[in-house]
Amino acid sequence: MMTDMVSQRVDSSYVTTLQIPVRAVLNNKTFTAFSGFQYKDHRISFDIKKTRLFESEKHKNCFVLFESKEHHAEFCDFGMKSSARFFAEWDYDYNLFKYQCYVQRDTVNLTQDLENMNDTVIIINNQK
Repeated sequence: MMTDMVSQRVDSSYVTTLQIPVRAVLNNKTFTAFSGFQYKDHRISFDIKKTRLFESEKHKNCFVLFESKEHHAEFCDFGMKSSARFFAEWDYDYNLFKYQCYVQRDTVNLTQDLENMNDTVIIINNQK
């Protein structure tokens, strides 16, 4: 996958975007792009609840993640075999994670659960 991000370099007077290969990691809260395998290779992250995904107007088969005017990036398939399925698959997966996997978990009181388990163990031991 490739991304176009706004260049932050001081010497980029004529360069407005920088295209780099990235590895994308999508979980139930964030979409994060890395340019390598280490955490220090982190390039950009998006909170999926605050971000919109839409098809790129500039490049065929690419998508844009937009969180704000200052925080957005375009992602394209890496290589020559890009197809319309690239956008369709990311659109499906992103919306799956954004609307179905983003589930607030109930808080569990481990102390109470442990006490209940101990009571159950005592009852079982008394029955032997």
